Amino acid sequence: IRPRLMKLRALLPEAKIHPVGSRYVCSPPVYGTDIDFLIWSPVADIGAKLTLMGFEKSQFTEYFKSWNSIDDFWAWRRHNVNLIVTRSQCYAETFHTATHICKAKNLRHKEHRIAVHEGLRGNWEEHRYLVAEDNPLRSYIEQFTGPYGPTLQKAYRAKHGLTL
Repeated sequence: IRPRLMKLRALLPEAKIHPVGSRYVCSPPVYGTDIDFLIWSPVADIGAKLTLMGFEKSQFTEYFKSWNSIDDFWAWRRHNVNLIVTRSQCYAETFHTATHICKAKNLRHKEHRIAVHEGLRGNWEEHRYLVAEDNPLRSYIEQFTGPYGPTLQKAYRAKHGLTL
């Protein structure tokens, strides 16, 4: 992951880039899967640079069911590298926070990682079935939902030194 991360950061200095996905989150890493990065670029349109680097914009149809608003991000792909590119600070912070939680808790089950991401994004009611009622992860995610969810997410980011 690190060599690709450093290369992307050198080629896109205007963007903030963070590793995400199961290969980064899980310990031990899940090999044989794609390498994923979150890219936040609030001012620059980096699409032309990504195209020159050989990345292709993915079709949104595969994401309709799992993402709340397709306007929040664009998916780019080159070989086994996936980029989740956004101009939205809110989307980037939520995704970054969810990734940190998944890594800190070493969530190895994909459905649990999805539940964390969807819970923090405000889609907990539709995805709570992914975590068994007796699983402590369920109550952990629930603390980040509801009217105080965004505030608690900000507090979590501050406590763990998460910055974009």
